[in-house]
Amino acid sequence: MSSRPPLPVGFTVTFDVGTRFGQDDGVLYGGSPWRLLRLTRRGAGLVRSLRRGAAVDDPAIGALARRLVDAGLAHPHPPVAVSTPALEVVVPAYDRPEALAACLDALAGLPVVVVDDASRDPDALARVVGARSQVRLVRREVNAGPASARNTGVEATTAPAVAFVDSDCLVTPEQLRRLCRHLADPCVGAVAPRITAQPMPAASAALRGFAGVGSPLDMGCEPVNVRPGGVVGYVPSTVMIVRRAAFEAVAGFDAGLRVGEDVDFVWRLADAGWSVRYDPTTRAAHAEPASWPSWLRRRFRYGTSAGALGVRHGSRLAGPALGGLLAPVAVAGLARRSELRATPMVQAAGRGVGRTVTGLGRWGLQLWGPALVVATPGGRKRLAMLTLLAVPPTVRWSRRRPPVGVLRFVAASLADDTAYAAGVWTGCLRAATWVPLLPKLRAPAADT
Repeated sequence: MSSRPPLPVGFTVTFDVGTRFGQDDGVLYGGSPWRLLRLTRRGAGLVRSLRRGAAVDDPAIGALARRLVDAGLAHPHPPVAVSTPALEVVVPAYDRPEALAACLDALAGLPVVVVDDASRDPDALARVVGARSQVRLVRREVNAGPASARNTGVEATTAPAVAFVDSDCLVTPEQLRRLCRHLADPCVGAVAPRITAQPMPAASAALRGFAGVGSPLDMGCEPVNVRPGGVVGYVPSTVMIVRRAAFEAVAGFDAGLRVGEDVDFVWRLADAGWSVRYDPTTRAAHAEPASWPSWLRRRFRYGTSAGALGVRHGSRLAGPALGGLLAPVAVAGLARRSELRATPMVQAAGRGVGRTVTGLGRWGLQLWGPALVVATPGGRKRLAMLTLLAVPPTVRWSRRRPPVGVLRFVAASLADDTAYAAGVWTGCLRAATWVPLLPKLRAPAADT
């Protein structure tokens, strides 16, 4: 997509929680990567209108709104009555007929294609599909994974928008239509909701409490423009609506990936110029693993994707950028050029350094901490390392206050991190790459 049209008429925006304003709204800064925008007097007036909730009603305000949205400084809200494209649903399935039945019941009223990825008991899935209207079954003879199954499902559809819904997820037609409103923006290639855990009555209290705040599928409560290196770098394909034109532009999911295919897909969409939106105001419920062994196996499996993704996408899989520690230098230069007051710029620099230090600490402890504990000689030194590893989950517990005691939460977090780290190391060894295990040496340049 070579040019970016204005945000469509009727759209409104809300400004990101990290956006800061200066000089009567003539200067804005924030976003990820961090950037500073200097506006004309007219532009500042349009920003004030947008802050008051004005809708896009002419090309000038639409162009400014597009610039703010693309910069991550603001987030779009399509009008309720906007026209949306026709929608079909693709559900990849492998056994689990009970979960599939619940998924299809929730989707009742939409046309659905179920792709049986060579289940061990295909008749069970066929009975589930046959008992429901507007649902078709496509069976694959060889199991090839969810990426290939989704591609097969798209081939069996014709609608301009396709919703991918995993068979262990519950989402309604109304929720999908609400998400689909984002496709009224011609730049949006995909949109995803927030994924939360279904009730887990069979799980232990510790796992239920941890799953509420520790699910790797939950991307948080803030809307965001999803992009490589952004605050939210990808969204899971557990539930995702994709514009057919965008899907075809990147040739769909990479069938060579059995895990991490959603990360790869989102990044290729971004590379092709498409926007990917995360809208947490819509939620879908996912069936989380109900036992610690199954939970940790999933975390390990997710981690193994790092190696293959590192080979495909290089430094995007590396850790946080060390260059973020130089934020004060970059901000000082921008302050001189933009004539901003010193105080907000110093605060911005401090936040940049703080985010970098926090990100590096979290990333380093997660991937390297378990190995360092094993390699550390002596009981006291090992205990000190374990104490250090316990700091981030303790802070997270104090902020989120999940319904589980702090000691159990810390133990669960350490087990979760260890399983994920083991998966990352395994994936890197298989792919013969160290990229995901090293930090970035350079940060993206600030944009003015």
